[in-house]
Amino acid sequence: MPYALATVAALAETGTGAVSLDFSDALTTALGNISGDFGKYALIAIPIGLAIWGAPKAIGMVKKFFSALSR
Repeated sequence: MPYALATVAALAETGTGAVSLDFSDALTTALGNISGDFGKYALIAIPIGLAIWGAPKAIGMVKKFFSALSR
């Protein structure tokens, strides 16, 4: 904290009060991490969704098969 106060005091003395902050690297890293995480979640969610959608279809096909065998 004393360093921050000394920096503010030094800036006030020199008259350079404008400080530019560059968040482009942090933003690029954050977006890269988010897209990587999204890819991982998609790789997990898509097969689960297909299994949920396909399970009733498969059960119906198995029922039809065994009912055809019993006729």
